[in-house]
Amino acid sequence: MGAGRDGVNLARPQGAGYPFAMILPGRLRSTTLGDVLGRLHRAKACGELELIGNDAPYRGSQHRIVLRDGLVCDVRTPLPVPPLGEVLLRQGDISAQQHQRFVLQLHRQRTVMAGELLVHEGYASRQQVSSGLGRQTRLRLDALFALRDADLRFHPLARPAPESPLTPVDFLYGRRRARDATPAAPARHSLHEAYERLGLSPGATRQDVRRAFRRLASSVHPDLHANVSEPQRRALEARFAELSGAYHAIITTE
Repeated sequence: MGAGRDGVNLARPQGAGYPFAMILPGRLRSTTLGDVLGRLHRAKACGELELIGNDAPYRGSQHRIVLRDGLVCDVRTPLPVPPLGEVLLRQGDISAQQHQRFVLQLHRQRTVMAGELLVHEGYASRQQVSSGLGRQTRLRLDALFALRDADLRFHPLARPAPESPLTPVDFLYGRRRARDATPAAPARHSLHEAYERLGLSPGATRQDVRRAFRRLASSVHPDLHANVSEPQRRALEARFAELSGAYHAIITTE
């Protein structure tokens, strides 16, 4: 992997079938994490994206995002996120009483994995634990979007990545992108217009708003249309910017 003055060369192992070389910025301050993940997704990158924080209060903190074929498979960060038991409690998969018993047992059995203990004791099914782990990964990734400046490094993946990767809906849609801050970005939506653009009535729940945005955005997100012409790409970007603006106009008022 070579490094340039302004970026990091994503070197590709020979014979791996990568379609093209790619340059990543060397620091997060010149872009956004959403843009970096978008590039890695389009390149179907396999490896670990390392971030080392430069701004307070995250200076010196180390974080890694594991990708396989451009999809986020795992996130490792010291930033605080709820433990697995609390995630399942919030999702309604376990009761408060079960959670309390689970925490006590986990404290006594320090060598046992939380997920295995939950399944072994009958508090949750393997499917519920898998869903909770996926939710925990998304929460870790959400925490990383608080970083505004970090050194970026990419390491080729030397071991199999975990199963059940996040989809682009989880790690790209609705994220802040560098293009959102350009003068060409659309004007802020009124709340009434925002609901209309998402096909909703005022007063729709937060879950309804998120579901409508993801459904509409999934058909126009530029990162999912790599082979379209430049005019088509600009049209997709404009449509996605409208949907994203409407989504954020509603979410930030709640």
